[in-house]
This record gives sequence, structure tokens and C-alpha cells, in this order.
Amino acid sequence: MDDFLDKKDDFSASEENEFNLERKPQNEGYDTFSLRTNPEELLVKFELQLRNKYLRKHKDGKTTQEQIPGTQPLCTEKGIQEILFMLKSIVNNHTVQGNQTNIIEHRLRMREIADSITIFFYTHSRGWDLEDLRINSLVDDIYFLMDLFLSRTIENKERELYAKRSKKQRTET
Repeated sequence: MDDFLDKKDDFSASEENEFNLERKPQNEGYDTFSLRTNPEELLVKFELQLRNKYLRKHKDGKTTQEQIPGTQPLCTEKGIQEILFMLKSIVNNHTVQGNQTNIIEHRLRMREIADSITIFFYTHSRGWDLEDLRINSLVDDIYFLMDLFLSRTIENKERELYAKRSKKQRTET
């Protein structure tokens, strides 16, 4: 049996380290550039997940939120609001995120964020009535949402994309 924190554990950051790269948000069929510049759709989906709800489109064209049968929200209303507040402080189209020089710097930043989110959830889980078994999946979901959003700053690609888009729009008009 492995001791939880023994000398064999290596938490150093290296390119070969065990970053969770299996799930790539870029491969989930989204217009990645649009989501990176306007993440509102992703934030709404995440809120629905916290509430265990889905969007139902009615024949009259109206859309309502419906509770998934047999479920309840993952945590209290206060918990949902605090989680969304934390998430929206980073994932929004008004905050300039800066520039990350390379993928390793990005991964280090994401690891720090994931650690902070995990601590955030565990320190508040009792007050939010959030089951410990749900924390890991929520941290993963937030991690991948933030990764999708923050990866736009790697090697200054965000500015390049804006420049290309702006140039394209000028030539079309």
C-alpha cells in the first residue's frame, strides 16, 4: 500500500508530468474561438449542471429550465452562487488574461488554479451541502472550462486571432 505523502511522490511540474490531457475541450465540437471570446454559453451549461437542470425548448419557441427527473441541485443556492462567482471572475470576456509564453507555463497556471479550486470546494462543501464524491468531477469540469478559456493566451495567440479576425472583417466590408 502506497503511503499518501511519501518521498516517492513527485509533484514537480514537467512536460511529461501527469497533466490530465485525455479530455480536450477543443475536440468537443464547439467553435473554440467564439467560446474563448464569449464563454456565456459554457457558463450557462455549467450552472445548469450545478442545478441538475436542462434547457427545454417549447413549441411556442420559449425555452425553460427543467429539473432532471429524480435529481436535486448538487449544492445549496448559496453554493451555486459562490461557485459561479469564482468561475466568472476568471472566465469572462471582459478580463484581460495576459500572455503565457508557452504550454508549460499554461499547465503550471492551470495546476495552481485546479489546486485552488479543490481547496475552495473542500473548505465550503459542508456549508453548501455538497457531497465529497461530487467535488472531483466539478473540479475537472471547471478545470476544462478554464483551460479552454485561458489557453487563448498561450504564445500570444489571442492577439493573433483578433488581428486575423479584424483584418477579415475589414476586407469583407
